[in-house]
Amino acid sequence: MIALDCDCWIITDGAAGNRRQALALAEALDRRARLIDVSLRPPWKWLSPHWLAGAPSALRPKLSPPWPALVIGCGRAGAVALDALPKQSLGGPLRIQILNPRCPPQRFDRVIAPAHDALEGDNVHSLIGSLHSITPAWLAAAREQSPQWAQSPGPRTLLLIGGRRRQVGFGAAALRELMAILEHWQGRDEGSLWISLSRRTPVAWRTAIERHLPKLGQVQLWRDTGDGENPYRSWIAWADRIVVTPDSVNMLSEACATSKPVLTHAPRGVGGRLGELHRSLRDSGRLRPLRLDYQPWNYAPLQECARIADEIAATLIEARLR
Repeated sequence: MIALDCDCWIITDGAAGNRRQALALAEALDRRARLIDVSLRPPWKWLSPHWLAGAPSALRPKLSPPWPALVIGCGRAGAVALDALPKQSLGGPLRIQILNPRCPPQRFDRVIAPAHDALEGDNVHSLIGSLHSITPAWLAAAREQSPQWAQSPGPRTLLLIGGRRRQVGFGAAALRELMAILEHWQGRDEGSLWISLSRRTPVAWRTAIERHLPKLGQVQLWRDTGDGENPYRSWIAWADRIVVTPDSVNMLSEACATSKPVLTHAPRGVGGRLGELHRSLRDSGRLRPLRLDYQPWNYAPLQECARIADEIAATLIEARLR
């Protein structure tokens, strides 16, 4: 869906998580989008957007007209870029910022922020977790494109490993506990275990997981592209249950969009805003703590992107009429 001939720009710092959220919104709006990665020049690199408003000279590369109808920014760099663009009343695009911009939301046309950030404003759209593209149709397409994984013995457990994060009680000790529980599951259930690491996974965690592999039976590990193409899309579509480390908003949100049981291991608690997300997911029946005993359950999948896109579409129609 990335195109130069388009009426939508996506502006981020190039981080995969930021790109994924912005692309999910553009897809839900049925927009052909052009991806633009930007970096910030000093002093905006240190002070913007909270202490210093965005400006055209803040960005590498410099953005110039003609402007598209819609620009979606995600993350801090996206917020600075949007803040530097002209308002719609001056011939600029509709500017939609994803994630808390850390400055007054009134500086943008629309802001989409996680509910756990508690950001308020007439132009703020709150959601549980993060935006993503995972829908029942997406999952069905992923299964159709990778039928070979259906041959893996069940139950099929997917383990998603993130990394360290402040106020998250998950470290080397918690990882050992998690692996011991999965070893018990594998011995009892004789299913398949798929382990997907991220770029944020510490080397010490990677080493500990690799040492544990012989105890896990039918196990496959993906560390990076050295192990081949990333099987994440296929694994999340074919998994029967998903275990997620407690540090990642994106991984938790995507897992909870599948209707599969989602479990996490945070015996030492999760604090701050991320802790609010955990409570919301637990209270809605989507997330449960990892235990030796296990029984599957059902819940309504987390599908916030479609709802937000409907709200944004109404804004676009209103802007066109004006």
